Order: sequence, then structure tokens, then C-alpha cells
Amino acid sequence: MRRFIILILAGFISSHISAQTIHSSGAENNTLPIAAEAVEAHIYPNPVSSTLYLAVSEKMAGSTIRVYNVLGSEVISYELGSIQNAMDVSAIQEGIYIYRIIDKNDRIILTGKFNKK
Repeated sequence: MRRFIILILAGFISSHISAQTIHSSGAENNTLPIAAEAVEAHIYPNPVSSTLYLAVSEKMAGSTIRVYNVLGSEVISYELGSIQNAMDVSAIQEGIYIYRIIDKNDRIILTGKFNKK
């Protein structure tokens, strides 16, 4: 099981990641991390077969994770209802997927990728 820890402080990302890089995109106008607040997310396992677990900080509860295939089509949208979440990914095909965690104001908080086996 791989564990991902992401910290975003005042627009900068500091990450400790096992064999994968997760980026906070700053290129888009609507990309604003939660100001002066630490944002932490643990997304596992990677690769995943049926259930992707998402443990997020309290500031991210109520946000939405949107999952896209490599062609850019949205395949899953899931509301992070609490700090512990389980997202069923069994219906999507094997491959690499990109995700965005988006807050209630439609701002991108975090982006990353996972592999579906």
C-alpha cells in the first residue's frame, strides 16, 4: 500500500510521495489552494482494482473528486463527504487516470494520477 501526503501552504506544494508525483496545478485561473491552510490527502492503493480510498483533511471535506481518462473525458465524479472516503472504481477500464479535487467554489485544490488494474 502506497501512502501519499500532500501539503499546500500559501500556494506552494511540498510532497512526500512513494514512486509518484502529484502536482498542484497553478496554470489555470481557477486554481487557488486553500490559503494558509494545510491540505492533506492520502489516496490509496495505487494501483487500485476496485475501491480507491481517500483520506482528506477537514478543509477538503465537501469537495469533489473528478476522475478523467487519458483522453480527458470525465469518467467519475464523487463528493468527498467526510475525511474518510471510499470510491468504487470497479466499473472503469484498466489504465492511467488523472484526478482533480475541486472545492465548493469550483477551484482546483489538488491534481494527481492513479493506475487502475
